[in-house]
Amino acid sequence: MSELVAIFAPEPIKLMIDPTRYVIIPRPITIQFHKLKSYFQKDPIATFQVVAALVREQRREEAQKFLLEIMTNSSLTQLSQSIERYFYLVIGSLNAYTGNEQNNKICHEYLEKSKRFGDNEFTECVYGFNAFYSKKPGKDYFKRALELNKNYAPALIGLALCELKDHKDGVALSYFIQALKKQPTNVSIRCGIGRIYYSQKEIKLAIRCYESALVLDTICIDALINLSRIYWDIRTPQTVKRALELANRALMIDNKCAPAAIVLCEAAMKCNNYKVASEFANIAINYGNEQEKIYGHFTLGRIAHQKQDFIKAKEEYNIAYLSDNKCTFPALHYRMAQVLFREKNYIQVEKILMNCLKYNGGDFDVLKLLGFTELKLNKINETIEYLEKASVFKIDYKIELIVSSLLEEKQPKKALEHYQRINEVNSTVEVLNNMGCCYYFIQELVKSKECFEKALNMDKGSELRTTLLFNKGRVLEEMKLWDEANKCYQEIIKDNPWYFDARIRRCYHLWDEKQYNLASQELVETINNFPNCEDAKLLLGEMLCQQGKIDDAFKIFNSVTSHNRTNLYAFLALARVMAKYGRQDPKQQLEAVKLYGKILNADPTNVLALGGLALTTAERKETTSNPIPFNVIIESLQRVNDVCPSYEVMFSMGTCYYNARNIPMAKSTFESTLNQYGEQVEVLNGLAQCEFMLNRYKEALEHLERALKIEPVSQIVYNYQLVASCYLEEQKQKKKLYKEENEQLRQSVVGYLQQFNNLKYKMKTFEENWKSLIEQARKDQEEKQRLIKEHEEQRKKKIEEENQRKKEEEEKEQQRKMEEKKMIIEKTKKEQEMIGKRIEERLKDIEENTTEKKKKEDRKEKKERKRKILEEDETDGENKVPYKRKERLNEKKMEEENKEGSVEEKKENHSIEQSDDVVSL
Repeated sequence: MSELVAIFAPEPIKLMIDPTRYVIIPRPITIQFHKLKSYFQKDPIATFQVVAALVREQRREEAQKFLLEIMTNSSLTQLSQSIERYFYLVIGSLNAYTGNEQNNKICHEYLEKSKRFGDNEFTECVYGFNAFYSKKPGKDYFKRALELNKNYAPALIGLALCELKDHKDGVALSYFIQALKKQPTNVSIRCGIGRIYYSQKEIKLAIRCYESALVLDTICIDALINLSRIYWDIRTPQTVKRALELANRALMIDNKCAPAAIVLCEAAMKCNNYKVASEFANIAINYGNEQEKIYGHFTLGRIAHQKQDFIKAKEEYNIAYLSDNKCTFPALHYRMAQVLFREKNYIQVEKILMNCLKYNGGDFDVLKLLGFTELKLNKINETIEYLEKASVFKIDYKIELIVSSLLEEKQPKKALEHYQRINEVNSTVEVLNNMGCCYYFIQELVKSKECFEKALNMDKGSELRTTLLFNKGRVLEEMKLWDEANKCYQEIIKDNPWYFDARIRRCYHLWDEKQYNLASQELVETINNFPNCEDAKLLLGEMLCQQGKIDDAFKIFNSVTSHNRTNLYAFLALARVMAKYGRQDPKQQLEAVKLYGKILNADPTNVLALGGLALTTAERKETTSNPIPFNVIIESLQRVNDVCPSYEVMFSMGTCYYNARNIPMAKSTFESTLNQYGEQVEVLNGLAQCEFMLNRYKEALEHLERALKIEPVSQIVYNYQLVASCYLEEQKQKKKLYKEENEQLRQSVVGYLQQFNNLKYKMKTFEENWKSLIEQARKDQEEKQRLIKEHEEQRKKKIEEENQRKKEEEEKEQQRKMEEKKMIIEKTKKEQEMIGKRIEERLKDIEENTTEKKKKEDRKEKKERKRKILEEDETDGENKVPYKRKERLNEKKMEEENKEGSVEEKKENHSIEQSDDVVSL
């Protein structure tokens, strides 16, 4: 509206009349028009001035009524043509842009009447503005007006507004500048230019434009509102004060001015003056546009939220939220999400915040709340994604800790980056412990050990000390430093005897060292002292299984499952024992299948149970009585692989496909396993089995050869022999095998067989070969351990020697530095002594010079006295020498004495300067 105001009534109407007839109107206008109607009827120029002032104050209806009452009571025939012309133009412009068809008709009627006075460009501009504010194309009207009058300022303003609407700020600015040259006092042009500068973030230029507009018109609402907003955004004490002054002025002019009320409302909210803030918010709700109403409800919601009246806050937020479909107020959506998060309505919170991100991009608070919401909904990947985005904007201790803990096992490198950020801000025992775990997962054992040692040094008897010692022991185990690891475990057992993990780690080590009796004894002692230690019982059962004591292991597993029906590991171990050692008993295998089914009912993603069920079901001969068919197992494995992909799951899927006689799918699964996890003997053997079932013997032989290169297992050798014999038979039948190839293949088969005790096809049984291989593997393992110990001893010696050498070098370096320091100190002492001597000598010289100077002064005084006496005698006595000659002689004597005195003074000054230089040194 401000554009129309300044275009159609920019200044008092200047006609060829006496200037003394102008009426000075106070603002805001408070004149009682009905009492002065007779005066205004006699003076139409004053009438137009009042109308112009009313339009500037946004009182268009009052202006129209007043003008019609005054002018219609006067006969138009008595008025001059200029007055009549202005009457038609003003009435037409007042009825423009009202959205009312009747007003549009009135506007059209009066504008057509004004055309007979030659105001075609004005009418075109009114039509253009009417179209522009009715959201219709209006450029053509303004262009026609410019064709009629190239210098017509309203047409330039209209074109500028149209270009602004099309987001062409540069073109709009050029039109505004042209219009400003035509109408320098037009306030709306300056406001339009200020708006463009503000959008281009040229704040100083925008302020200059609006301030100049206020100089021309002190009640320009547009300038007051925009300036108050700009000054409020700058937020310095002076600008805030200026912003509030301007907003108050705008409200004094128009008590329904919602934008000014919003600025004052923000100020009241900053001062926690909620009563005043609610009053201004109600003004925005009652008299503002849609956006200002949204802000008003949002402010009332904030006030209720601050007072912890969450029900009322939710009501106000909801009213504003339903109106704000395109998320123009992100803070509103965030507040609404906060209230719903408090009510644990996480799905609705997720929906609101996702919509907020869609329209407004990233924001720290929004991303943080969305990340916590996804965490509540157990969407781990989404939680990590949003919290990582939030950490880009701002380093937050809580966010970094949550993200790194979620990433710790799956992506330890990423988790380590977050822990390092936290450690830079706030280094704690917990952070160092987690950093050490991440380094352990990526096998940087030295750094992991350093982190745990730092944490132990920082720790002062907290609950984490036991965990730190255990983690350090695990790292030392990986580094093959068992003695140091054992010290950590013993310290844990001494302070916390109930910490079973340390005892179990010691038992594992004893078992690896083939000290089976000691490992079993320690486990039995642990179970006797702590009967509820189920982990120790399960480990003892596993050890008994490996020793072949199946009945004892079976009893232990049964005791654990009977005592605790929720221990899935006990059920899994029991099912594995039944499936492995009950192959000859169908009942045992059936019980194993049932146990695997129970485990999967409790934990459908248990990979070990799925794999065991697949293998057990495949080995059973009576496939018709299987409780779980292969397709169900494969579907479960696929779900597990989608959530947590691993080598074991993929291999189990391939095995299930093979046992279900779905050879193509088994082959593709094994191939994808090879591509993802590298070459493994079991996978290559499975691929060879698939090729064998497809009668592709040559490809099967290639896969078995690759497996033999990795690890020459007797089962692979036996399979290679079987496939080679089938391949030879096939080639003989087809008569396509040459003698050379036949001999080469035979030699390769014989070579592989000779590596394993010269097996002669099927002369020796599989069990004998397996025993010999186990014995050889044991010897190889002992040899490896011996070599590792030797290598460790050598490495320790080298480290000790290196440390000793470094210490010696450091000591030598320290001695050298100490000697250099002593030399420097001695030099400085000598220099100080020399300087002191010089100073003493100079002082003596100065004293001597002063004494000599005093003597010379005494001599001069004596000479002067003698001279005076001689002069007196000469004047009194009868001397033959003339008087003038005496004067000359006296003058010569005085000059010689002065020269001698000046030379002596120079010498004295020179000596004094030298002494001063020495003192300064």
